Amino acid sequence: MRRAALEFGVGVFVILGILALAYLSIKLGRVELLGGPGYVVTADFPSVGGLKPGSAVEIAGVEVGRVVPVVFVAGGLFTALSGFLFAINYQQASPFMGEEIALKGISAMVVGGMGNIWGAILGGLLIGVVETFSIHWFGARAVDIWVYGLLLAILFVRPTGLLGGAMRQARM
Repeated sequence: MRRAALEFGVGVFVILGILALAYLSIKLGRVELLGGPGYVVTADFPSVGGLKPGSAVEIAGVEVGRVVPVVFVAGGLFTALSGFLFAINYQQASPFMGEEIALKGISAMVVGGMGNIWGAILGGLLIGVVETFSIHWFGARAVDIWVYGLLLAILFVRPTGLLGGAMRQARM
C-alpha cells in the first residue's frame, strides 16, 4: 500500500511538471511544436558614427560577444554540480562516470531533431519511455540495445530527427 501511494505521488508530481511546462511555454512565447520558419535579422547603417571593426557593441543593454562566455561558464558550473550529485548518489567517482548519460543525452537530441528545443524534449521523453519499458519487459541488460536501436531506426527513417527541419545542401 505504501509503494502505491509513493508511485501515485510521483505520478502527480510528473503531471504537474508537464502542466507547468506547457503553461510556461504558452505564456512566455509563441509555441512552435513542429518548428517554424526561421529568419535572420540584419541591419545596414549608412553611418556607424566612428565605430571601428572589432569594437564592443551593445544590443538591448548586453554587450555582443559577452553572452557566449557567460553561458559557457554557467554550463560548466551546472555540469560540475551534476557530476558532484551523481558521485554522491552512486558513492563513486571516475573520469568516465558521465559518459553513458552524455551519450544518451546526445541521442535524445538527435532523435528529437537538432536545433529544436521541443525536439530535444520529445527525444528525451521518448528515450526515457523506451528505457523504462525495456527494463520492465526485457531486463536492465537490454536497455542500451533498445535505446540505440531506436536512435538508428529514427535516423534511418528520418535523418533530421522527429522534429528536425529539412537539410540544406551547402554551396561551394
